Amino acid sequence: MVWKTSLVCLLLVVYMGLFYFSNKHLPLRSTRIFRYYYVSAVILNLFDFITVYTVNHMELVTNGLNLLLHVIYLLSINITLLLYFLYIRSLLERKRKISGVAQYLHAVPFAVTSILILFLPLTYVEGEQTNYSFGPKVYALYASVLFYNLLILYHCVRDWKLFNKEKRMAILASVPVFLCVSIINIVFPEALVTIVYVVLTTAGLMLSSENCEKYIDKQTGMFNRYALGIVVDDYMATGKNVFVVVVTLAEGNNMQDVIEWQQYIAAMEELQSFCKKELKHRTYRVTDNGFVLLTGSAQTALQKATAIRQHVERHWKNDMSASHKAFALNTYTSSEKLLSEIVEICTGAINRMAIFDLLTGVRNRNSFEKELVKLREEGVDAFCFLVDINNLKTTNDAMGHSAGDELLKVMAKLLKDTTGKEGLVFRYGGDEFVVLWRGTDAAAFLAKLEKNSRQVNESRIIPVSFAIGYGRILDSDGLKKADKMMYENKIRIKKGE
Repeated sequence: MVWKTSLVCLLLVVYMGLFYFSNKHLPLRSTRIFRYYYVSAVILNLFDFITVYTVNHMELVTNGLNLLLHVIYLLSINITLLLYFLYIRSLLERKRKISGVAQYLHAVPFAVTSILILFLPLTYVEGEQTNYSFGPKVYALYASVLFYNLLILYHCVRDWKLFNKEKRMAILASVPVFLCVSIINIVFPEALVTIVYVVLTTAGLMLSSENCEKYIDKQTGMFNRYALGIVVDDYMATGKNVFVVVVTLAEGNNMQDVIEWQQYIAAMEELQSFCKKELKHRTYRVTDNGFVLLTGSAQTALQKATAIRQHVERHWKNDMSASHKAFALNTYTSSEKLLSEIVEICTGAINRMAIFDLLTGVRNRNSFEKELVKLREEGVDAFCFLVDINNLKTTNDAMGHSAGDELLKVMAKLLKDTTGKEGLVFRYGGDEFVVLWRGTDAAAFLAKLEKNSRQVNESRIIPVSFAIGYGRILDSDGLKKADKMMYENKIRIKKGE
């Protein structure tokens, strides 16, 4: 019967682990220690099952092998308990400093107990239901287990407010479970219920693990800036020197068709896959166009950033560019200051929220003003087309603003399709759009736009109608000519000419 209990506990721990490790977890020191703890707990369960068998079939195994298996079993209990304590201590270290002397003293009982387990004698007792091991080795282990459980209880009571509610209850509940298990083991040593304590403790820690969904960026699957803040706090608490690499994405510096908002999201998703598969690194999205990697050295930081920039150039060609900045974490006194500078770096790059109209997906008026200055400084003899949608207010009043918004989107797409790779489209405001076009034949542009609009209107209930005018941007009165032409065109349309 006892061996069946051991087998069930082993299967239960493995089963819990499958669910736990299938979910994302923040890359914290506590997460890493818990993984070690879980592996140790699995080994403990395995050797509990093995030793139950060997102690009841001593005629099939040598005394030396049986002793070795029991020593491994007892040591695994000692290691598992130490890792349990270290896990709890790592939760505290993010919020308060634990001195090096205290950390050293915490490890002394483990070291002493391990030595005693190796060299003290072990006896075997033949019980009514099962045989079991006993003696000085076991007593030494009991002393270590008692010490660490009392230490866990002490820290939990003293640092009550530093644990979240779920973690606090899981840790506190493990202490009475240990006391009950200890009493049962003393009164009924044949019960061999130590393994039940380990399983219940493991289950409690897994169930109390924080839900990481709030730390995941839903659009890209990266960790978000809040996750980065927690991870940075963890590194700062442990004094580990880490290099921060900030990567920002921006639109390419050419007169190509405007990048849709979804392309920025797609770029982030693709880069996360690249960083995960090729660079073996987690990524943290901190702004719409920026994300962060944490590396162990300045050289590694430079290598990763260079690899990302080269990948962006290959994958997105001239549509998108990437820039980076790297710096050491230990130059900052708090995660708040670090995150503030990271956001500043990202917003310093071309930000879609600043230059794009989110309704139509084309650039906004602010972007138009900058691009116009740039082209004039470069001496580019481009055309400027001013476009005004007809009957937008009537559509809004008669069919609602959703119909009007849809009309604006159709107009924006119509202009983008007509402009192609030779220019950029801007929403100037309200029902007005602007096109900066590098072509040489304005009449050809107008003819193509008219043709495209007829094709679009063939399948529309509400037709797209617009007035348009144009002028050269290098002419001193080129924009005035375009505005005047558009106004005259609008009057003719209203008169039905």
